[in-house]
Amino acid sequence: MLAIIDSFFEWLKESSSSPWFYLVIFVIAMLDSVLPIVPSETLVIVGGVTAGAGDLSIALVILCGASGAFVGDNLSYFLGREASDWV
Repeated sequence: MLAIIDSFFEWLKESSSSPWFYLVIFVIAMLDSVLPIVPSETLVIVGGVTAGAGDLSIALVILCGASGAFVGDNLSYFLGREASDWV
């Protein structure tokens, strides 16, 4: 289990300076609203640290995190509203 966590953090360190990291922040923030076991807060903090180092834009990190949370919240609402009989 520790090997999986270590490999995840290595991947996170390498990919956090990539422009694709904005998409990762958006998707993880969206999934955090639907599946609460996904830790989006940690990823947004990593994005903020990376932005502080000058590799990413802090405005885009905030925008992607907030937009992902907004979309995820609406998705959770929609799932609860439409699938309430099934759940």
